[in-house]
Amino acid sequence: MRNVGLLLLGALAVRAAAFGFTQNFYGDAVVRTELGLRWASHPHWPTSFDDGVYQFGPLHIVLLGLVSKLWNAREDFGRALSLVCGVLTVVPVYALTRRLASGSASFAAGVVFVLWSLHIQFSTTAASEALSLLLTFGALYFFSRALQSQGAASWVSFVVLMNLAAATRYDVWLWVPALLLVQALAAPTLSDAFRRSLLIGLGLSVFPAVWCYGNYLAKGDWFFPLHYIEQYHRDWFPSQQALWGERDYRLQNLFFWPGVAVTTLGPLATLLALAGMARQGFTHRDGRWLLFLVVGGTAYFTVRSAWLGNFVPLSRFAVKEVALLVPFVAVGWDLLGALRAQGFAQAVRWVTMLTTLVLPLGLAVFTYQREGKWETSLRPISPVTTQPVELMKVANFLKHQVAAKGESVVLDTDRQQYRDVSLAFFSGLDEAHLARYRWDTFEESLKLTAPKYVVLIDGGELLQKGRVRPQGDRLRLDAWEFEPLPTFVAPFAVYVRTEPWQ
Repeated sequence: MRNVGLLLLGALAVRAAAFGFTQNFYGDAVVRTELGLRWASHPHWPTSFDDGVYQFGPLHIVLLGLVSKLWNAREDFGRALSLVCGVLTVVPVYALTRRLASGSASFAAGVVFVLWSLHIQFSTTAASEALSLLLTFGALYFFSRALQSQGAASWVSFVVLMNLAAATRYDVWLWVPALLLVQALAAPTLSDAFRRSLLIGLGLSVFPAVWCYGNYLAKGDWFFPLHYIEQYHRDWFPSQQALWGERDYRLQNLFFWPGVAVTTLGPLATLLALAGMARQGFTHRDGRWLLFLVVGGTAYFTVRSAWLGNFVPLSRFAVKEVALLVPFVAVGWDLLGALRAQGFAQAVRWVTMLTTLVLPLGLAVFTYQREGKWETSLRPISPVTTQPVELMKVANFLKHQVAAKGESVVLDTDRQQYRDVSLAFFSGLDEAHLARYRWDTFEESLKLTAPKYVVLIDGGELLQKGRVRPQGDRLRLDAWEFEPLPTFVAPFAVYVRTEPWQ
C-alpha cells in the first residue's frame, strides 16, 4: 500500500504540474469535448454512429457530458476527467506488475509509468486514452487473478471492465479473441475450457453486439464505425506516403511501435522491458499471455502500415502495447539483481531512472509553444501539447475582442488539418455568433449572424469554392465588404467588415 500511495502522489504531482501548460490538441480532444457538451444538452445512451458520437466509442463521450454538468469549464472539464483517470491508472498498473515481479521492481516500473511522457499528455487532454488505459489495465489485472484463482468475482470484474473498455476504444476489441484463447488453454479440463469460454465469450460480447446491432439498424452495416475509420486511414495513407517517399515511409512504419517505446519510455527502460519479455517468454509461464498481447497488437498494426499500406500509425495507437511494457520493465529490473556485477546493475538502474526523468522534461522544454520541423515532429509524444502559437493568437482575439462584445464571425473550413475546429473551440463563441462553413447550416447561420469578422485559413474552402471573393486586399461576402487586420499572419487571416448590411 505504501508503494501505491507514493506512486499515486507522484502521478498526481507530475500531471497536475503539466495540466496548467497543456491544451487540447491531439487525440480528437476538441471534437470529443464538443460532442460531450452536445450530449449534455440532450442526455441519452447512444446506440449508433448517428446518435451523436460518430466514429468514437460512446462511453467516453457520455462521461464527458456528465462531467460537464458538474464543472462546465469548456476548455478544462474533459482534461479533468483524463487527469482523474490517469492518476488512478497507477493502481492497476502496479497491481498487475506486482504479480510478475518483486515489490521494489514493481515500484521502479511504476515510476517509469508515472514519468511516461505519452501518459502525462493523455492525462492532461480530453482524449480517450487515459480512460481506456484505466479500464484495460483494470481488466487485465482481474484476468490475471482469475487465471490463477479461478474465482467467479475476478472473471465477472474482468468481463465488466472489458465491456467498458470496448465502449471506449475499438482497438481493445482485438484483445477479446486472444484473451478467450488464453483462458481456454489455462482451463483444467476440456469441458471446463468449453463451458468457461462460452460464458465469458457471451459476457464479452454484450457491448459489441448491442453496438453493432444499433449501427446495423442505423446504417445497414454492423461494423460501420470501424469501416469508417479504416476508410479514413486508407484515404489518408497515400498523402503521407507521398510526403515521406514510399520506401522511407514504410520503413519508418516498420519501426514505428518500438520507436515510440524508446522515445517515450526511454531507451534503457525499453531494453529492460525486452529483457523481461525474453525471460517470461522462454522460462516463465506466468504473464506470458501479456507478451502475446504486446507482440500480437504490434504485429497487426505494423503489417497494415508497413506492408498493406492501409493504416497511418500515430503515437496514440501504440499506447496499449507500449503501456504493457511496464510490467516487463519490472521483470527486467529484477533480472539485474541476479547479475554478479552488482555495481554495473546498480549503475544501469540509476541511469534508467535518470533517463526516465530527463526524457519528458527535455521533450516538454523543446516542444512547448515552439514551431519548427523537429518541434512539430516530436510534439505528438511530448508530455505537454499546445495549439500552434498563431492559431491561439487568433483564438484569443476572437475570445477577448469579439465574443466579449457579442459580435459574430464567419469561419473558414480547413479540411486537411482541422484548424477551424480548434479555432471555434478556443474562441469562446457560441453557435449563435459563429457561421462555420464546415456545417451544412452555414447559409442559414450567415443570415442570422450579420458577421462583423471573417477568418480565412490557407487552403480553406471559402476561397476555393468561391464563397468569398477577393477584391484587391479586401474580401466580398454577399453584400458585405471586409478589410484585413494587419496583426495576423499566415496561415490565418482576419478581416473586419467595412460595409453595413444592405
